[in-house]
Amino acid sequence: QFQKYYEVRGGNTAAARKSALQHRKQVEALLRRLSVTTRQLITPNTPMRIVESLQKEAKQPKTIGSYLLSVKKLCNFLIANREMANCLGVTSRATIRDTQSSADDFTASLRAQTVRRELELRAKITDVLLPSNEVARFKESVSLELEATIRALQNTPNLVEWSQVASMRNILITLILLVSGHRSGVITQLSLGEFQDAVMELYGEEESYFIK
Repeated sequence: QFQKYYEVRGGNTAAARKSALQHRKQVEALLRRLSVTTRQLITPNTPMRIVESLQKEAKQPKTIGSYLLSVKKLCNFLIANREMANCLGVTSRATIRDTQSSADDFTASLRAQTVRRELELRAKITDVLLPSNEVARFKESVSLELEATIRALQNTPNLVEWSQVASMRNILITLILLVSGHRSGVITQLSLGEFQDAVMELYGEEESYFIK
């Protein structure tokens, strides 16, 4: 019901459904991490425990803030749905509000760290803008290379070299990045700087990309 509540509040759009699902999963993750019930989660000292637990796992400030936001959303849901709150054993509205207030305080305390982290990442990003004609030429060349790779794989269905697989993957990633306009992190979960620093190295009998 928690997820459904925020889906409806968000107009049941794709973005609202995605956000509601994320917050539900984060609440479930917190219940597992802290080994508590929902009733035990709604206490003023919970935000401090969340911060301490996630910092031990080296989670970034923005990630910790996202978990705190999930707790605040759960509190809002319980305030709006007293019957559900009572079923879960969360009977004190004051406790819910104190939990919200505590989460707000810890979120504010993380703000400086979040800004500092964003500045660090921004300093690593060195976007290079290519002229449109060069982008078009590059897309055409990699498309031809991709077609050639596919034909080669079709001709040798029982013997696919790792270098061919890696080459096809690299071409597809490049095309996706060019077409979508996204930074590399969307595809590889790396920052653009890390993506650009990736080098091909031998790993066992296979070649793969590693970060210096």
